[in-house]
Amino acid sequence: LRTGPIKVTLDGGSTGALFTRPYAIKPDFHGVQVTSTEVLREISELANQNNWRMSVHCNGDKAFDILLDTWEAVNKKKSIVGKRWTVEHGKNIRPEQIRRVKALGLLVTIQAAPYVKGETYMTNFGRETAEQSSPTRDYLKIGIVLAGGSDWLTNPLNPFLHMYFAVARKTKAGNLLGQNQALTPAERLRQFHLRLQ
Repeated sequence: LRTGPIKVTLDGGSTGALFTRPYAIKPDFHGVQVTSTEVLREISELANQNNWRMSVHCNGDKAFDILLDTWEAVNKKKSIVGKRWTVEHGKNIRPEQIRRVKALGLLVTIQAAPYVKGETYMTNFGRETAEQSSPTRDYLKIGIVLAGGSDWLTNPLNPFLHMYFAVARKTKAGNLLGQNQALTPAERLRQFHLRLQ
């Protein structure tokens, strides 16, 4: 019997990712924090004390601020580096946050949500933010381990559609999103292999 990581949902997704800036369509809305910072800290400390893995759903840059502050504090008490703690999705991250992810040795899972919801991203977050959603190339450039997956129920199960978006950076409706983040077919295939290990 092998147990998996403890999963925590920190913020919302295409309609609730937690940002430092307001949504393009709602000037007074920044997204939703699903799990409180205090509860996240308590669970993370408990997991670290017991050598359990953690996996946190984290989409917006404000959610990354909360997650990274929490895990850096936990890491000071007992290292989490190399223990396969994972950021699920990691869609909207600032460059300096990517360096912090690398320093903690975190894994990041990337799905093809923009393939299905790219137009929703453009409407909700604005075109510039949508362009840089799921910054796969930036993650790989700094040496962060990426894993592929389908994110059951919200994205297509067909793994080739996930690979297609990562390589073409084109939505189901045909819009290009962040071509500077495109991967090679071999790079994307390798990520799905990592997910199975």
